[in-house]
Amino acid sequence: MEGELQLHAGEPAWVAVLQSGNKCAKLALPDSFYSDAEQWRGKKVSVSGRAFQQPSFEQSGDAVPFWYTEKDRKLALGVCDDGIGLYVESMRSQAGKAWP
Repeated sequence: MEGELQLHAGEPAWVAVLQSGNKCAKLALPDSFYSDAEQWRGKKVSVSGRAFQQPSFEQSGDAVPFWYTEKDRKLALGVCDDGIGLYVESMRSQAGKAWP
């Protein structure tokens, strides 16, 4: 999947979104990725990994969720919550920078 990488700092989880036209995908990235966030923010990238359906959260009772996990990675709520999720295995920018 290709698009612009949008990164938003948050606690306890960041929001990482791949925006392609009017479509978006929420990205599940390890916490260690965000130490280099400024090098990736706003870049055009190609991402590969395993797609997953994001969970739906019904507000019931007193608990309001702000984040969830996909395997070992934290994802914040609030941006691109209704689209697909992608557990990222690799990423490459148009300039040739690669992760991991």
